Formats: sequence, structure tokens, C-alpha cells
Amino acid sequence: MQQQESSSEALRIGGVPYQVGDALLAGLAREAQVALTREVPSRLIEGLREGRFEGALVSSIEAFREPGYVALRGLGIACDQRVGSVRLFVRGEPAKVRRLALDYGSRSSVALSEILLARRFGARVEERFEIKPTRQPSEIDADAVLLIGDAGNEADPGEMQAYDLGQEWWRWKKLPFVFALWLFRSKPERIEHAVQIFARTWKEALKRGIDCGTGGLIRYELTAAHHEGLEAFRTEAAAMGLCPAALRPAWVGNVVETEMGRSGGS
Repeated sequence: MQQQESSSEALRIGGVPYQVGDALLAGLAREAQVALTREVPSRLIEGLREGRFEGALVSSIEAFREPGYVALRGLGIACDQRVGSVRLFVRGEPAKVRRLALDYGSRSSVALSEILLARRFGARVEERFEIKPTRQPSEIDADAVLLIGDAGNEADPGEMQAYDLGQEWWRWKKLPFVFALWLFRSKPERIEHAVQIFARTWKEALKRGIDCGTGGLIRYELTAAHHEGLEAFRTEAAAMGLCPAALRPAWVGNVVETEMGRSGGS
């Protein structure tokens, strides 16, 4: 017997309030069985940990920092090479960075900047501090400044050198990078219900992703290569103590592959 999709309570889902997430959220917003709330990334993580959300689109590093998560295969926010909106502005040589200013809008981007500075460029960062988004990174008293989103796209490097973190990851690992995942913490039947809803809405997500204002740099369908890149990120993060070495989420089926198989696609 086919599992009944009806639910007495709408699924509590959280999403980012930024343009980059619109493609993945538009279809969900019209689902009567979804209560969608948009909050900044740090609040989404808090809500998922505290149980306010049953599922949320959050920084991928979170999947490896807390036990008990279930992750959805096939959909997320990623780049194949250049990302455009996540840039590290460096004064001088990357290897000489000691003082690092961070926009904490994306925990994955913060972790990636730390990994690239230490493991790719050989820097020994001694001081880290949080900043608000700015278009003038050269005015910050730091050796390197991480900016994300509109600020990352539009900032004027001035005398600093701008490094696209997606591009630098590719040059180092020859793998795509995954910035955000759908993570869930709820009863198994509620998660299965969520998967069924995503199976209905993923086509719209990918269609909207073609014209999402990112110039085609952002990928919303996660392939095997993206998952390989995600595992490489977890390995590097664990080696630096940015997440526990043994933690991994459980994964639920790839809704994109499932639906393509049903429709006879290849």
C-alpha cells in the first residue's frame, strides 16, 4: 500500500532570506503542508538544533557538527568552480595571513576560508574576528577579509587581492564545493513526508536555478562529484578540528534521480 502523504501538522521548514536560496524555496512556499520560515543562517542552525524546524537549508559544515541529522541527497547550494559571491580579500601573500576578519553569514564559507588559508596556502592564522558585510574590505584592519553574498560580489578589492573560494577549492582538489544542504531532525515518517514534497518541487527548483541572478555559477542539483567534494571538505575540516572526525549524517534518497527514473529520463 502506498504511504499516505497527508499530515495533521504542516512541516516546519526553514530557509535563507537570500536570493541564492530562492530557487530551492519557491515551490515549497506554495505547498499547503509546509510552514516555511526564512531566517539568517545562524538562526536556522539554532532552530534546527532546538527543534523549532524539522528541516532547514543550512551550511553544509553543520551536517558534520551535530549528531542525529538526516541529509537530503540531490539538492543543495553548490558551485562547480567559481562561485562569485564568496571571496577572500588578502593584503599581501596568503601564506602571511595572521589576522582574519570574517563575515559569518555562511559557516561553510568560514570553514572553507580557514581550510584554504592553512592547508592550501600554509598560513598560520592567530586572530579571528567577526565583521558586518562591507564593500570596502581594504578599510578593515586585517590581513584577510571574508565577504559573502552581495558584499562578496560587489566589494572593491582596492589594494587587496580577491580570491574566489570556490575557484581556489577547485584548483586544489579538482572537485566542486557544496555550501548548503537540506538537513532534517524529526520523526522518520515526517522526514519521508518531506522527501515526498521535495520530489514534487525539485523540477521547479532546478528551472528557477537557471535564471537565479548568479550568472549560472550556482548549482542546485548535487551530483556524485558534489558529494565527493563534500566528503573531501569534511575530511579537511576534521583534520583542522573544525568538526568531529566521526560525525556524518544519515542520507535519504535522491529525489532528482528517483523522479527521473520514474519518468524514464536518463
